[in-house]
Amino acid sequence: MTVAPPGVVWRRLFAATAIGLALALFGMQRASVDAVRKVVATTSSARDRAEGSSWSTLRRWAHAAKAGTLLVEGRGCPETFTLRQAAERAATTLQALGQRGTDVLGRVWQGALVARWGGAS
Repeated sequence: MTVAPPGVVWRRLFAATAIGLALALFGMQRASVDAVRKVVATTSSARDRAEGSSWSTLRRWAHAAKAGTLLVEGRGCPETFTLRQAAERAATTLQALGQRGTDVLGRVWQGALVARWGGAS
């Protein structure tokens, strides 16, 4: 049994809002993987040196978004989509779930809180 605080996505060990923010920064705002990691995963880990700036966690989320398994509300992407395009699609889905009248990242944040997240891939 794993116990986590509310808002943590099952079997992903990150808050839904952190995943949504990472996807929005990477996909919508075209931030580098390293820049996204500095914002979302601010603490260092033992894997930092091994991963460099590749941050496999963000890639896994983008792959799940591309396959259509990250969000229940989402859908799979065409085979030709890059991981950045898949992240953008997932982030815009979250944005659509957020409250109108706030900025883009605020809507993604709010959408992540109400989204139904798929199982870990």
